[in-house]
Amino acid sequence: RAVRRGGEDGVRVRPAVVLRHGAGRREGRLKHRLLLVDGHTEEARELAGQLRSRGWDVALIHCARDAFDMLPRTRPAAVITELTLPDAHGLHVARALRSMVEHDIVVVALTRLADQLGDRALAAGFDHVARKPAHVDALHARLSELVVNDRLIA
Repeated sequence: RAVRRGGEDGVRVRPAVVLRHGAGRREGRLKHRLLLVDGHTEEARELAGQLRSRGWDVALIHCARDAFDMLPRTRPAAVITELTLPDAHGLHVARALRSMVEHDIVVVALTRLADQLGDRALAAGFDHVARKPAHVDALHARLSELVVNDRLIA
């Protein structure tokens, strides 16, 4: 699997998956559902707000258990999850999330330890690893590329 480094936040990426569900329309433009799982409440709220301002329909969750409960109901196009959650290690979350849904989803790891955990996160099934705190413009651009340019069928 090819991995490349680049961008201001030192991201690592693997080839994207094709999405088939998880989008809605708002004010005439396609708005994609995103599940943000982050145990750091204030940082998570700020990131969620910044992603909403860029057109994402963000559901904010603070632990893996709640994410697993919400995932089948929300059918997000993408999930961003912190790797150090209060109730689960994020490296196990990607596989669990993918096994719970009938559609393909983009799963992004968010961590302060991108250099140390990036390769392990990609091997665990994440599509992208972003350094925390997130550079929102770079994260939005990568999410848009993964979700929109990979022929999302709403």
